[in-house]
Amino acid sequence: KKCYSSWNCDETMLDGGKSRKKLVSEKDGSAEIAIEEPFMEHVTILLFTSAAGEWIKPLAIFPLKTLPEFAPQVYEDFNISGQESGWIDGPIFKNYIQNFFVDYIADMRSKSLQPNEPILLIIDNHSSRDALDAKILWEVYRILLLLIPSHSSHITQPLDLENPKRSIGIGFCRSVEEYFRE
Repeated sequence: KKCYSSWNCDETMLDGGKSRKKLVSEKDGSAEIAIEEPFMEHVTILLFTSAAGEWIKPLAIFPLKTLPEFAPQVYEDFNISGQESGWIDGPIFKNYIQNFFVDYIADMRSKSLQPNEPILLIIDNHSSRDALDAKILWEVYRILLLLIPSHSSHITQPLDLENPKRSIGIGFCRSVEEYFRE
């Protein structure tokens, strides 16, 4: 039996660089100019996976107050948010937990034979986690938080140990790059 009752949450940063440089030259190579194309500074990706290997659609946080329109594929693969710095903060984290993770767990439970099965959510002790009300998560949703020490996730965080973030990041970058090429 697969274990859907244990979940891990972690974020990763994708660095797009401040700009991309292209070298343009004439066919004979006589004149060359460098063209700098602006690109995003970075994107924070918030990931959730179960011990059974199940994923919830990741959240991409852009360093923008006003988000541009993206290609439909980006919206199919990622939930999108914006914040001036592009980093995760308490309100964004709390909103994602309440409106996506809790809903996903409720839907999963409604399809199982164990609708009240407790859920363990392993997260690092980042300051953005302070926005969560652990008592409500447990009493109302039967979700128990396990906070691991900050700056130790490279050893203790399951998502850091297996590093599936690399393939998610590559897929995300491809989706966004295809949109910006069009």
